[in-house]
This record gives sequence, structure tokens and C-alpha cells, in this order.
Amino acid sequence: MKRICMIACVCIQAWCVFAADSLNLGALLLEEGDTHGAAIEFRRAAALNPAGAQRGGYLGAAGYAYLRGRQLELAEQMIDEMEDTYPRLEFEAMLLRGETARQRSDWRNAAFYYGAAERAAGEDGADAAREYVIRQHAGALFRAGDRPAAQMAAEQLPADAAVPVREVLDDYERGRNKRPWLGGLLGLVPGMGYLYSGETANAARSLILNSIFIFAMVDTARNDQWGAFAAVTFFELTWYSGSIYGGIDAAHRYNRRRVNETAHVIEGDGAMRMNAATLPLLSFQIEF
Repeated sequence: MKRICMIACVCIQAWCVFAADSLNLGALLLEEGDTHGAAIEFRRAAALNPAGAQRGGYLGAAGYAYLRGRQLELAEQMIDEMEDTYPRLEFEAMLLRGETARQRSDWRNAAFYYGAAERAAGEDGADAAREYVIRQHAGALFRAGDRPAAQMAAEQLPADAAVPVREVLDDYERGRNKRPWLGGLLGLVPGMGYLYSGETANAARSLILNSIFIFAMVDTARNDQWGAFAAVTFFELTWYSGSIYGGIDAAHRYNRRRVNETAHVIEGDGAMRMNAATLPLLSFQIEF
């Protein structure tokens, strides 16, 4: 009986050593940027803890590592297993799901998950974490095109943070998007479509190149150089059609810049990082 107890103690000690080694190696690999290797080590640590908060924490760490490496399907798989293993990690799971949806530019789902994380954090949640999820919730709603809902979400921010967000949303509403069809129509005059959307360098380039080719067309026709005329005309038609489509694209780029610049102010400069020092207790640091 004594021998069996000794063997059991040795096995438990070895098990703990293996789990600690996987944890330490995983944290080191994550710090060095080897996210896939880190995830493998965290999963190994989870395998040595078949149930409970410890297994849930290691699975969440693996999900975070996959997320950092943009292996989003694997990240979602780890989050699913984490929720099944230890449902109490609701805030952490919703936060990771929100970050995953954000990387996919799936703004509707990102808004849903960040909103769920906000509710899970509650009024007593850490100030930085609560502000971060509120900002990401409002930013995802704004990017999804639901401006009123984004405004309502942003009202939950502390007063000093809510004011600039309110101002940038008001500025966005006062501004105007460019009309792609009008950009294409103006592009019939080389450079004007670009100029409409404020792309002066592209406008000058389009005007100069089209002018050169038009001059070459006139010159070759005047000198009866019809082979050269055909070649130059082919290239001019390419540049001229590019002026039209370029005007359309420039308008779309202008509108995307408006959205991105406004969303950046709403979302702030916060960054989410896993605190490896607390593992197997899963926790995240938010830094602004």
C-alpha cells in the first residue's frame, strides 16, 4: 500500500512538472511571437488538467495564442472547448469571440460579442476592461452602419471619454460621403474623378498620362503613322477607362477613410493582452 502511494505521489509530481513546463514554454513562445507553438504548449497543459478552471484557463490561453496568429478557426475551437469546460469564464470567452469577429471584419457579430462582454463585466468590472469593451462595442456598431446604436453604446463610457466620441460621431453625421457614380462621371474628364475625392496626386498623374497619349494619337495620325496610332490608341483607351473606374474607386476609398478615421476615435488606442503570469487563471490586461 505504501509503495502504491509513493508511485501515485511521483506520478502527481511528474504531472505537475509537465504542466508547469508546458505553461512556461507556452508563455515564452508567445512572448517571442511563435503563437502556434505557444498554443500547442497551452493545449498540452490543458490535456494534463482534464476539468475545471485550470483546463478552462489553458484552453483560453491557447485560443488567445491562435487569435494572435490569425488562426481564427482554431481560436474559435479553443473558445468553444473553454466554454464547455468552464462556463464561468463568460467575460473572457465573449471578449475573445469579439476579437475574433473583429479580425474577420464581421462587425455585426463583433458588436454582439462585445456587448455580451460588457454585460458580463457588469458595473463592478475593471475600469480599463469595461471601457475597452464599450469602445469596441460602439466601434463595431458604427462600422456595421448602425450609427444610432453606436451613439447609445458610447454613452456608457466615462464622461471624459464619451465627449470626444460624441463629437466625432456628430462630425461624421455632418460630413458627406462621396458618390461613386459621380466620381465615375467626372472621370470622363481625366483626373476630375480623383480630384472629386481629394486624390490630387492621382488626378495629376491621370491628367498628364492621358494628355501625353492624346498628343501622341494626334501626332501619329497627322503623320499617317497608323500602326503607331493603333498602338497608342489602345494604351490611351486603357488609361482613359482607368480614369473613369479610378474615379469610382477613389470615392469608395474616401468613404472608407471617413469610416475608419471615425471608428478609430471611437475604439481608442486600447490593446488587449493576456496576462500569462496569472495562468492557469485566465485574465487580460487592457492598456490605453
